[in-house]
Amino acid sequence: MAAGLRVRGIGRSLGHDEVFTLVEYASRPWLEILSSYSTPNNHILHSLCVRLAVLLLGEAEWTVRLPALLAGVLTIGLIYHLAISLAGCRHTAVVTSLLTTVSPDRHLVRDHHRPGLVAGKTTSPLHAQECWAVCRGDGSDLLPHRSRVSSSL
Repeated sequence: MAAGLRVRGIGRSLGHDEVFTLVEYASRPWLEILSSYSTPNNHILHSLCVRLAVLLLGEAEWTVRLPALLAGVLTIGLIYHLAISLAGCRHTAVVTSLLTTVSPDRHLVRDHHRPGLVAGKTTSPLHAQECWAVCRGDGSDLLPHRSRVSSSL
């Protein structure tokens, strides 16, 4: 389900920051990617992954976005394990993973640019906190809490 939601739009035209990453960083030699941080736009791990994808699969919109798509899908498993370790409740982990999977900001924008997993804001910790409250049975004030916290992001 996570991959299905994230694959939509993977072949559309590249945005400015995607082209900039491809031209200024991912098209350069490996060591230059690692050592160049002339602007904060070089997310080194992402640039290395884009370079690898382009070298292996050719230069296309979908290959430039493939590393971010894979990171977005892998995030779901990481969120599940994080929720289990923090809340100790399988229900919390499942609900948090599901909320992360269907959250529009996780699959419509960020996964098609750079992985929000590393650099962007995420609402997943909020989801885990809310689900933990439900597991404990004190989630009656979730909606006001959610709107206060979300608006501060």
